[in-house]
Amino acid sequence: MLNPKESFLALSLSNLFFIRVWQELIFAEPANRFYLSTPLPVNYLAAILNVILLAAFFYLVLFLYRQYPARFTPKLGAGMLLLLLLIPLNSLRLMFTSLTITDLAATFGNYGLVMFSISLLALALTAAIRWHHFLTGSVTIILFILFPFVFFTFSQALWGAWRSEPPQATVPPPSQAAVNFSASGEKHTTRVLWLVFDELDQRLTFEEKPASVETPELDRLRSKAIYATNAHPPADDTLHSMPALITGDPLARAEPAGAGELQLTLEKTGETLPWSKRENIFTRAEELGYNTGLVGCYLPYCRVIGDSLTTCYWQPFGSVETNTREGLRKTMLNQFLSNFSISPFNQRRHAINVHLSLLEEAKIAAANPDLGLVLVHFSIPHYPWIYHRHRDSLTVFNYDMQYGYFDNLALVDHTLRQLRLAMEDSATWEDTHLLISSDHPWRMELFPTFDGRRDSRVPFLLRFSGQQHSLSYSAPFNTIISHDLILGLLENRFSNADDLLNWLD
Repeated sequence: MLNPKESFLALSLSNLFFIRVWQELIFAEPANRFYLSTPLPVNYLAAILNVILLAAFFYLVLFLYRQYPARFTPKLGAGMLLLLLLIPLNSLRLMFTSLTITDLAATFGNYGLVMFSISLLALALTAAIRWHHFLTGSVTIILFILFPFVFFTFSQALWGAWRSEPPQATVPPPSQAAVNFSASGEKHTTRVLWLVFDELDQRLTFEEKPASVETPELDRLRSKAIYATNAHPPADDTLHSMPALITGDPLARAEPAGAGELQLTLEKTGETLPWSKRENIFTRAEELGYNTGLVGCYLPYCRVIGDSLTTCYWQPFGSVETNTREGLRKTMLNQFLSNFSISPFNQRRHAINVHLSLLEEAKIAAANPDLGLVLVHFSIPHYPWIYHRHRDSLTVFNYDMQYGYFDNLALVDHTLRQLRLAMEDSATWEDTHLLISSDHPWRMELFPTFDGRRDSRVPFLLRFSGQQHSLSYSAPFNTIISHDLILGLLENRFSNADDLLNWLD
């Protein structure tokens, strides 16, 4: 017969397990919602089912504990309970930005953090052995106190599912949209592919890359492109840098204002205005008669500036919900695995999924001849390391803090090759201007990786359509000029790569 007391305990504990899921679905602050997917009914339903199924498992464990007391001693039960509580406690830690691993490592030091973690675990196990009755009783009382929270989260989830708007109708594919025609009625033949690799570093990509790291695709492009050696990004983080690149405006601040808006404060005038209302490179390209596409991660491009684009795709980075278009079973699995975010395996699994989805969408957009301007913001080579260059495979087991960056750099090269092959299949490669850069240089400060040096420069490779020779450019400049440069390409203001070089001067 069902034991009501144990049912309440199991439900309360299970609900705590999914506190990070509930935080994203129900309790996220407006500023934090900016980085999250828009919840759909399937997300809310998955969370409710996950809580119920895990509660059933906990109830079964309690039933076995009661039926076989000789095998499940009170000390063992207290120890298991403490280990289970580590998961919701870690989820609570993740909600406080000041308690990230990076900040804790800065406070305690790398070795100090390891010793602190070991000491904390030893203390918990000691408590489970010496004060198991008190510990079990205290946790039981806390779970009973938190039991009403189950009704609250379930009711909020049902309300959210009922109120959630259906996914916005996708913008018509380019084949159904206005084809690229100029004001004179002639079809455009100019195409620009703009690739921004997150945290791609000039020094480590080209100048001081270890001899064992091979990047044949990047080297091949550099031999047929304008190669700038002293390019600097608009800012040191994605939130400021990407809107500055897209609008062409130097920014003093960029602050999320709810799920679908980013407030930009212009550096020159101090004026603050919404990103969605600001003219950008895509609205300008549309005025010139071009179709445009964007594939990106981290920033919710489609929600904020999707109206400026012919087609758009984005992936959140570091959230529980990896893709709102997934079915119930996959959504439930994503939510369940998010509980184990204390393990870096889940972080890497998420990063791999994000990269693969971005790559597939990028190949489609880059090879589509009806898109005159395509921007792709890739998540690599940014941490975590998800590639093993010697095995040529994606992995969740790369913890080489000295050379892991270069594994992801090899993945950048591999990604470029796949894009080139897709474009060659559609006969768009040679006829497309290609710009490769980054939103900011390498900023990995958690561990003293590689040589510990920082450099403010980012790569800047510009291959003019059909260019067959290399041109070097060493004068310093800010990559925010990409906005005007690309518009110049779309307006056919440059007849060859040398004209571009002169324009940079």
